[in-house]
Amino acid sequence: MDTSEYAISEASSLALESITACFFMSGSEAQNERSTLLSYAAAGTKHGNEFTLWMDPDMVLWIKSDSHRIGDLLLSDGQLHHVCVTWESSSGTSTVYKDGALVKTIGNVMTGEQIKGGGIWVIGQDQDSVGAGFQAKDSFKGYVTQVNIWDRVIGSNEIKCFAKDSGSIMQGNYKAYSDFSVSSATQLIKSLCCPLAPISEP
Repeated sequence: MDTSEYAISEASSLALESITACFFMSGSEAQNERSTLLSYAAAGTKHGNEFTLWMDPDMVLWIKSDSHRIGDLLLSDGQLHHVCVTWESSSGTSTVYKDGALVKTIGNVMTGEQIKGGGIWVIGQDQDSVGAGFQAKDSFKGYVTQVNIWDRVIGSNEIKCFAKDSGSIMQGNYKAYSDFSVSSATQLIKSLCCPLAPISEP
């Protein structure tokens, strides 16, 4: 991607106290610093975006002023992988799933905080200002599709279902992929184009 490739959507005015963001992605081996998968910015945020997922090359979760390195999830292997990231304010817990399997649990993540409402969500770009300020060095290098966001922590069985069947209809109750306006320069892909890594049955 460069700065002309992105998808964008306005958020509702309601603040979020929990969130699940799920998507299919395939990353490039040449990820540079802050190669951004998904960003959310709102007016008046002191430390940049309210919520961001980027790779450098490890995946990093940013919520308000707090960043957590998730680690190398081996997402740059030419396969299309399903990734879900959750966060719950009341417990301060964030979880990360790859291809339906829980791979990381992070504690003490902005406990008691809220993600502001009324901002802008952008796929594939970091926001230096709300809905704008894209820089080529921050653009995601790879493919992202079927980005869906919930205003709750969805269960592990539901996540596994989405990952096992890439033809399943995912519709985030807070933000569905169809809510995003895609720039004319963006190349669209279908989530069925590539096989997912196998998922172990419990």
